[in-house]
Amino acid sequence: MTAPEPKSAGQLTKLLRAYVRREGLAEARVRHWVAYMALAGALERADTGTAMFTVRGGVAVELRRAGRARATRDIDLTYTGLASDRVAALEEAIHTPYERFAFRRNCGTEPYPMHVGAVSPGAQAPWNEPPSTADFPNERVQDAVDALLLREIVTDLRALREACVDVFMARDAHPWPPMFDPPAVWVPQFAEMAIDLGLAETELASATLVLRKLVRDVEDARQAE
Repeated sequence: MTAPEPKSAGQLTKLLRAYVRREGLAEARVRHWVAYMALAGALERADTGTAMFTVRGGVAVELRRAGRARATRDIDLTYTGLASDRVAALEEAIHTPYERFAFRRNCGTEPYPMHVGAVSPGAQAPWNEPPSTADFPNERVQDAVDALLLREIVTDLRALREACVDVFMARDAHPWPPMFDPPAVWVPQFAEMAIDLGLAETELASATLVLRKLVRDVEDARQAE
């Protein structure tokens, strides 16, 4: 997903670049923020009270940590309505521009990015199911980083446990509670990300102990139910 090009949103680009210079941020990262917020605003129109799109993943962490989060190039979403309705809900939400932003989805048979900018709404394209990860190694080292960032602000462990149980049941891939046992190949990438974000735990071994305790604390919240 990309934010508008300068030729299609000159005034916005000027404001964006002024903000980048003032805050000392990477322009690409701020462009992604703008695109994410425009798309989120459009998807909010699909909210019926019982069915809605919810931002999750790296973008959700950025929103909660005021920019102190790992950089991400995509936005992860969940849809709480019927799976059979999500295509129509998405198409309806992005069919018309949001403020001065319009949306175009690239056609193709594989998962594809969405372009956000001053363009006309794009052609119809299928919503693709994510590919199975059963045959691939777990490369989600960023999830460990996100968990460390979020543990500093999460206070309602009972609510967190309920959410975790719901997610694990829906995915039906691993039992709850999990045993966090990261692969050794995560070590260098984890250290790089942890140092960049100023985490207290910069070594995977120490982070593993902290996250295992977090899982125990979340599970212990069941006793208060």
